[in-house]
Amino acid sequence: MRAQPTCIAILAVLLGLVSPRSASGQQCDLPRFGIYDFSTTAVDESTVKSLLNWFRQHNFERFEEARRASLSIGIPIETVLASLGFSSDERGYAEFRQEIESFNSLDERRRRQYVQVTQTINPGVVNAHLACLTRAGLHTWLETTQDPFTFRIAARFSSDGDRNSAIIRNIDVIPRNIICGRSFVPSFFERTRFGGKRVTGATLRAACIRADSSAVTVTINANVDPQGGGSLNLPRIPPPLQTIIEDPIVEREVTTDVREFTFVPPHTRGDADFDGNGPSVVARVDLRLNNERTVLFAQIFMNAEETESDHTQATGQTRENDPNFVVFRAPSGFSIKEIRGPQSDEMRYIDGGHGEVSFRPADIHAADCGRLSAIFRRICEQRKRDTSNNGLVDQWFSVGDTDGDEAGTRTNVRVRLRPIRLLIEGRERVDRR
Repeated sequence: MRAQPTCIAILAVLLGLVSPRSASGQQCDLPRFGIYDFSTTAVDESTVKSLLNWFRQHNFERFEEARRASLSIGIPIETVLASLGFSSDERGYAEFRQEIESFNSLDERRRRQYVQVTQTINPGVVNAHLACLTRAGLHTWLETTQDPFTFRIAARFSSDGDRNSAIIRNIDVIPRNIICGRSFVPSFFERTRFGGKRVTGATLRAACIRADSSAVTVTINANVDPQGGGSLNLPRIPPPLQTIIEDPIVEREVTTDVREFTFVPPHTRGDADFDGNGPSVVARVDLRLNNERTVLFAQIFMNAEETESDHTQATGQTRENDPNFVVFRAPSGFSIKEIRGPQSDEMRYIDGGHGEVSFRPADIHAADCGRLSAIFRRICEQRKRDTSNNGLVDQWFSVGDTDGDEAGTRTNVRVRLRPIRLLIEGRERVDRR
């Protein structure tokens, strides 16, 4: 049974009497264990969830194992347990593990306690982290976030006196279905001058999204050996504890927010200037789910082709499961059972000027073409044929031709989606204290 938090434990946290470094007497083990998302100055429930995901993903089964690992990166777990009213032993740690499984179901007062404890330990964690980075060389690590399927790769170089930066030639992430941001992709200047991404004293981070719960291995190939060897690991996301798994499955209907996305198709043919010849533009958006049905993406296609001359073309579509085009992410423990509404829309037109054009499918299909003169009636009817009105898209925005070169740079489509109704299902986590 959880004890009441003691005044002494809370006072120890507030006064900083517990030092993670001095208490542990261990070397920093940041490459091995990573860290939670402690960098934000405003600690809130998202920070707490990031911390709890760090404990869950490493899945420490014994108190002593958790104590050694957490203290090595500056997390004073004994203080955390005591401040939350748990005993600093196997029993208290087991109760803590059980409670964090049902964090979202805790009452507001209890969740606020977690926020307060995280606020008090965060400065010490920051200091311990900075102490880890004082050793000269290239430092790399992984960071958990509030979403167990999202993590960050981070890198920073501490000057050794002879050099002020390192070059990351490439990063290999396994499994291959993980999608990462492009922060570590070198610019043209970095690629030609340095042969890779230059890392300095400023921390570089890239967000990555796991497609499933498989373990993750990140291998850093650089011009200097990273501290810890350059191989970073996240264990597989563990299933909830057995008492939580037995909770009943529930269904819930949710509605997404209005989302807007912009896609620039790559230049694929001819010179880069449509030169007033159209272009003829076709665009389409489809809703796609990842394999685990936990994330809903917008997949956007655009083709812009010059109507004359060398038929300049910009064409392509967004990558599968691209994190930049996320429409909705199901809460932890839930999946998307059904998309209750339209899942695609498309449009086409021939550009006749410079700059952005926009139109609403609903307005186009609401027009009474029969009241127009013959020539405008044909134009009105053609626009209806060229623009679907399934109900997914609220408004299209498109840039075809501009003044100068545009294919692959300024030619783009922007799409604003209507709110989407979804049916999600999962296990409602119940606090079993």
